[in-house]
Amino acid sequence: MGRTIPWGMIITLLAIVFMATGVNLRGDPFPVDFYDYQQVINGYSPQVSAVGGINVTEAGTTHTAFYNPALLAFRDRTTISATMRYLSEEETAYSGNQIPVNDSVEWYRNGFSYLGVDSENIGFAFFSVADLEIDREITTGEGTDRYYLDYYLDAYRFSFAEKSGLLAFGFNLTFLTGRTVFLKEQIREEFTISEQFVDSKGWGYSLDFGAAVKSGSISYGLTIPNLMGKVHWQGQRNYSLQRRLQAGVQWGEGDSYVMSGISRKFALSSETTYHIGLERAINFGVAGGEYQFMPFRVGIFTEKFDKFKNIGYGIGTGYQYSIFQIDLSYLMADQERKSYSVMIAFSAGI
Repeated sequence: MGRTIPWGMIITLLAIVFMATGVNLRGDPFPVDFYDYQQVINGYSPQVSAVGGINVTEAGTTHTAFYNPALLAFRDRTTISATMRYLSEEETAYSGNQIPVNDSVEWYRNGFSYLGVDSENIGFAFFSVADLEIDREITTGEGTDRYYLDYYLDAYRFSFAEKSGLLAFGFNLTFLTGRTVFLKEQIREEFTISEQFVDSKGWGYSLDFGAAVKSGSISYGLTIPNLMGKVHWQGQRNYSLQRRLQAGVQWGEGDSYVMSGISRKFALSSETTYHIGLERAINFGVAGGEYQFMPFRVGIFTEKFDKFKNIGYGIGTGYQYSIFQIDLSYLMADQERKSYSVMIAFSAGI
């Protein structure tokens, strides 16, 4: 006698997998479909933005773990840092699939964006991944179409690193939480038609991997942000975070160095950017019993070096007095679109 196929159990398991993989239960396209938060302009460190936008080799900067968690293994002090950031309206234009937007976009991502602690081998940070509000009305021949979107995504990141000889490995484990409220309605002379409404809470996770090698004054680094990472919205399918590969080499360390690197996006339409940056500092030594210095930073990055307008660039400076430091940066990410960011970070290290 042959075995009876447990169709009930199979159907139940398939149903669980069907829901877990994120089928769109509402039947409407979700208004947010953009999850590439590792772009240069979305960074949180003015030190890194000023030298080209990526850092896989320098352990002495603030926000170390965000760029390469392995570098925590080379740190010799604990640093608390906070960042204020301003992004141009052009760069922060909404990239979803539901709302036709232009310069009328309201974006409240400016201001406080990052608070973190980086120490030897461990780190923790809270930062705002995305925070925007769009309220737009479009006049048509039949009346007015209104689009409203309120969307935020916050992150809590835990970082770990370990060193063996010259080689270090590290991981970032990030938990994401957010909410999306979306309304699409048609406003006519005497009535309003609600065409689509979404109020969905979301959660997600991300795992970053990093490695670094330090040999004398030369350092090598590699990191894969979002090696694993998804965001799930209630009643929607899962959305994958954009995965990238970043690698680089650095000559010098501390207050004086030159670094170069590449960043490649894993996608059907992949892109590779090339980054070069340097830092030089005026060291005032010990003045008034306190250590003081002023760094100057500059960097460039681009996909192609064929035209000057295709080259993004950053400049920055700062000042350290004793354990306290302030850093400033200006980053022009896209000259043609005039997309830029301005950042200021405050830190204290012991």
